[in-house]
Parts: sequence; structure tokens; C-alpha cells
Amino acid sequence: MPSIVPLIWKERTRLVAEVAGALRSDRSRTFDVDVWADHLWSRVVEAIDGADVHRVVQHVVSLLDACFPREVAAALDVVEVNLVDAAETLADARRVAEILGRSRDALISAAGGEGDDARKFRAVFDSSNDAVMLLTTDGFFDCNARTLELFGVAERASFIGRHPGELSPATQPGGVDSLRAAAQWIDVAVARGSIEFDWVHTRADGSTFPALVSLRRFSYGGRIALIATVRDLSERERSTQAIREREGKFQAIFEGSNDAIMLLNRDGFFDCNTRTLEMFGLGSKVAFVGAHPGDFSPPSQPGGDDSWTAAQAHIEAAFADGSRRFEWIHRRQGGVDFPAEVLLTAFDYGGERVLQATVRDITERRAALDALQASERRFRAIFEGSNDAIMLLSRDGFFDCNTRTLEMFGIPSKDDFVGAHPADFSPEFQADGASSREQAQAKIDVAFAEGSVHFEWLHRRRDGEAFPAEVLLAAFDYSGERVLQATVRDITERKEAEIALKRAKEEAEAANRVKSLFLANMSHELRTPLNAIIGYSEMLVDEATGSRAALADYYKDLTRITSAGRHLLVLINDILDLSKIEADKMRLSVEDFEVPALVDEVVSTLGTMVAMNHNLLSVRLDPAVTTIRSDKTRVRQLLFNLLSNACKFTERGEISLSVTASGDEAAPMIDFAVGDTGIGIAADQVESLFEPFVQGESPERSRSSGTGLGLAISRRIARLMGGDVTATSVLGAGSTFTVSLPLRFEAEAEVEAEG
Repeated sequence: MPSIVPLIWKERTRLVAEVAGALRSDRSRTFDVDVWADHLWSRVVEAIDGADVHRVVQHVVSLLDACFPREVAAALDVVEVNLVDAAETLADARRVAEILGRSRDALISAAGGEGDDARKFRAVFDSSNDAVMLLTTDGFFDCNARTLELFGVAERASFIGRHPGELSPATQPGGVDSLRAAAQWIDVAVARGSIEFDWVHTRADGSTFPALVSLRRFSYGGRIALIATVRDLSERERSTQAIREREGKFQAIFEGSNDAIMLLNRDGFFDCNTRTLEMFGLGSKVAFVGAHPGDFSPPSQPGGDDSWTAAQAHIEAAFADGSRRFEWIHRRQGGVDFPAEVLLTAFDYGGERVLQATVRDITERRAALDALQASERRFRAIFEGSNDAIMLLSRDGFFDCNTRTLEMFGIPSKDDFVGAHPADFSPEFQADGASSREQAQAKIDVAFAEGSVHFEWLHRRRDGEAFPAEVLLAAFDYSGERVLQATVRDITERKEAEIALKRAKEEAEAANRVKSLFLANMSHELRTPLNAIIGYSEMLVDEATGSRAALADYYKDLTRITSAGRHLLVLINDILDLSKIEADKMRLSVEDFEVPALVDEVVSTLGTMVAMNHNLLSVRLDPAVTTIRSDKTRVRQLLFNLLSNACKFTERGEISLSVTASGDEAAPMIDFAVGDTGIGIAADQVESLFEPFVQGESPERSRSSGTGLGLAISRRIARLMGGDVTATSVLGAGSTFTVSLPLRFEAEAEVEAEG
């Protein structure tokens, strides 16, 4: 604030009295000279402080209808005497001269003629930056050009006669009726001589704007009139709001930034945000303000430069060039160094050139960059060390490949490879007859759309040799572009091995079929002489029995021959049955038969075997089970096998046969469950019992006779008849084997069994 202004406020009462005295005369007055003098000094202070001088001028000439020009001139002389005496600086003197000079010019211009027109002081009136209107109780009777512009009125004639309330919305912001409030302000102005207040006006287009209204009373043509000055505050409010918003945004950015932001002049730091204190480990701004950037750095930078000297060089460059960006090593309060990116930006602040220093901690970025470089090295090692061909492919073609690619395709260098299309390294057509180029493009499109695609492909080397390959296309982002990595593996050896393996498998299967056919065809040749041996041995046993005294020495030998022959016949029958199944020679003879009768027959046949190991056999037959349609001989064989196994591996125990209905109406079944309390078998060995030539690993099972084919044949026969054989067992507690067969095995199943 200029030095003269405090004097005015301090001597306000005296100065007002001196100016008011210059205006007093014997004439009756319609205004308060003290109020006029007080407002004059207020306007002078505003003008000295940088506001528009027009307000002083308007105030000076506003009383010409109530005063002689010489009285107003005398008042200005009093102002000049007081201000000139008080002026201590050239700036004060120049501002006083400007104010008084423009006021005197306006006074002379306004008083230059006789009568009412002269007193309208048109020169000042029309040159004002504010809207100036003259009104009486009848409404407006004159206005300046700025009034028409501000209210959007085309000409002065359409403005004359209107009331102030008509230039306002229905109500003011506080809800007060505009017409009533305007009338009250006019009454106050007439009574007091002047008034100033905030108001909301309305333009001709209906838009509203805030305004500062000043009403001053004066005499016009023997009547009391008012001069209304309206200043549009829209710009000021917008500017004030914009300033507030900018300050709010700046503060939000300043304090909300994840970067450290510091303000720096040539004497050091003078402000910083909270992030600065956090980044450098400082407790408060007191420890920061006044410091030099070198105070928060190690003694030297990585290149060996002294931190203080280098920091000062960057500061000078930023002041000279306007900005400076560089990387720097900073140091926290605890002595921990960290890499940072620094931006110094010069700007004017409070009439001084300063710098804003923005510091970003790039520790994580450096670590990420190091990790990326390490990853790149690992990728390159894998890329170049792979035994597969690895190629990078964009929609424009290949743009990189590893060394193995050049070797696989017989290409001299990458220059001969880059830019090519996958179809360029393929025969014209694939093995299925499809066009290589069309098919390759289709695979590429799928990989881009779905992320990856895996397929087999026929490639071609540079010398024309075609070879089979396994291809994986995987999409990924590379330098801001979506590309594909193509991994190609030459599978020539694998294909040759697959062909050889398939050929060997076919040969083995053929040999196995020949073996099975041979055994199946040998059925008659093996059984006929064996049956003859058993038959004749039985005859000799009968004869020896009749004359035991004469043939006593041969009886035991003959019974052994018979027993061994029968056992051998069982073994041969098992082997031949399995061979028939494997050679697709076993036929099923399907018929309807009574289940109870079949069960009685099997139980009677096994009576001796049950008693041999002192076991008890119980049978439970579901009354609902009567007949079944299946192969009776094979069902008998299944029950005999399971019951004989139960008798063989159970001593002094219990054996049970339970026959029940199962399944549902759509697929009715019959379950034949054979249980025992014998030696049992471990749960993890149960399924292996159904493999050919496999027996349980317990000593009791190892000592038992047999080929290990019984259960394998039983399951295969059951499955040929549409059923199955399952087992549950507990080691040392016994086992249960269940044969599940369809109640009605349909006639169309009476065909040659499928192996």
C-alpha cells in the first residue's frame, strides 16, 4: 500500500471536516456535505490503491446540481493541499496529480454550459466503464452507452421511463421481492443522500448478473433525482472463483502428489509438500526450509561429481533455460541413498524468480528396470539356447528368430528370414490338401483372437525337403504391439518312432491272434487224448477196486493219475476259454432258465469241496428272482468259479451265496454275491486279481494250485453277457465277489464275442 494511504485513514476525521467546510455556504442544501466528503476520501484511497479513477470523477461531478462549480473546485483544492503536503514519494505525487487532474477536467467539462444539459456532465457520464443512469420517482430519464450494453438494450429510448425493479428478477437471492426492495433502496438514498448495495439485475435476454449498485442524490430541474452507478461483478466473481479453484487445484496437486514438490530460491528451499518430508524422513518443514539441495545428497554423485557443485550447476541452468530435468542420487535423513528423477521449473512468485523442484523416487523403477534387463538376458539365453525354432511374428510377417530357426529351415541369415510369411516355409498344400497360406493365416487369426493355438504342420526347408512339425503360437504384448511367438519343433523322429511303434503293435497283435487261434483250434486235439487218459485211468481204478487184493500196489498210483488228469483238464479248459475270448471264438447260447434250480445244482456239485476245509455254506435266494435269460452254462461256470475259490481260501469258516434283484425298471439286474470269512486280500490288490495269471500275494494264495485265470475269465464272461464281476475284501477277514447280470440278455447279443 502506498505510504500516503495510512495517513488518510489516520487523519480521516480532520480531512472530511476540511473538505466539508469548503462546500458549505448560505444556500440551502439537499445533501449531507459530511457524507459527500467522507465518500470522496474513500474514493481517493481506492484510486491511489489502484482502482478506477472514474469513481472519484463521478463522485466529484455528482453534486453539480446542488453546488456551484467553484465550491466543488474549492473542495478539490483542500484535497490537493492535504495530499501534496503528505506525499513523500514520487509515486504518491504522480498518483495524486492524476486523480485531481482528471477530476478538475471533468468538473470543467460538466460546468461548461448553462442549464440542465450542462449539468448532466455528458463527457464523464458517457465515458464511464460502469453503467450510469439518471432517475426520478417516475423512472429512468437518461443513461450512458455502457448501460445499454450491460442490459442488452438496443437504444436509449427503449430504456427511458423504466423502473429499476423492471431490470431485476422477481426476487433477489435472499427471497426479497425485487420491486419492493428497489423502492426501499431508492427511499434510503433520497433520505441519506447516497447508498451502496449488492444487487442481481436481469438483461433483456433474461440472463441475470450480480452487480454493485451506488445511488447518489442530486437536484435536477428543481426535483430530487438519483444517479445510479451499476458495476457488473460477473467477471470479478468469475475471476475470484477461478482464483479459488486454481488455488484449490494447486493445493490439491501440491499436497496430493506422490512426488516431493519443493519451492526453491537462490537462498535455498522456502516451502515443500508433505510428501517431501516423508520422502526425506524429516519431522517438519522447519528442518527443511533454508536448506540447499546438496544437504539432501551424498557427498558425490555416481559419476564422481561433488553433489553441492553439481546441484548448483543444475539450479543455474534451470534459472537460465526455464527448466532442467536430470537423474540424481538423494539421501534420506537416516543416511539411506535412493535414485530420483528431478525436474526444476522456473516461475515468478511474489515478484521473485524461483524454482519448483519436483523429485520422484525411482527406486522401484530402477529395480523393475534391472529385473527387466535380467529377464531380457534370461529370455535371450532361452531364446538362443532352445532346441526348438523360436520366431517372433507380427501381422506384417516375421521380425526376429533364434539361431535354431535358421538351422532348421536351412536359411543363411536373419535377413533372409525377416519379413517372410509362415507359408513361405511350407509346401503349397498341407497333408489334408488344404492351402498352406490360407490355413496358416487362419491359425494366426485364431492365435491373435484366443491368445494361443497348438497344431501340427508340414514345413519345408530351403532345399525343398518337407518335414512334420509341432507348432505353438502364443500372443503377447511387445513394444506396445500385439505379436505372436511361434515355437516350431521338428517331430520327424517322433513320427518315425510312432510309425515303428504302430507297426510293432500291429505285429504283436497279429502274433497274439495267431497264438489265440492256434490254442482255440487245438481245443479238440488237447482235450481228446486227455479225456482218454482220464477215462482209462478211471476204468483201471474201478477194476483195481474190485480186486483190491491183487492190484493193491497199483490203486494209489491210478488214483493219482486220475486226479492229475482232472486237474490238468481244468487248467487246459481255463487256458482254452481265455484263448477263445481273446480270439473272438467264444459263443454265447442264450436261453430262459430257472435260477433256483441252477443254484441247487451248483451247491450240490460243490458239497464235497465245502466240507473238505470244514466250512459251512449258506444260501439266501430272493423270492422275487425266478427266471433269467442268459447263457446257463456260463452262469454256472461263474458261480462254480467264485464258490470254489471261496472254499479253497477259507478254513473252518462260513461261505454264503446271496441272490437278489437289483437295477431299475429300465435295466433290471440280478446280483449273485459270494462271501467268505477266509484269508481276504489287501484293498490295493483287489483289482489285480482280475488280471490273467495273477494271484494274491499272501502265502496261502501262493501255495494254492491254479493258473490265476479263474477270476479273469469270470469277469470277461460276465462282461460278454452285459454284466460285470466286482469284489470287496478285508485282509484276514474275508472277501465278497459279486456277479451282476442283466435279467434279460436280449437275443441279438447271441453273436460271436468281441475281444
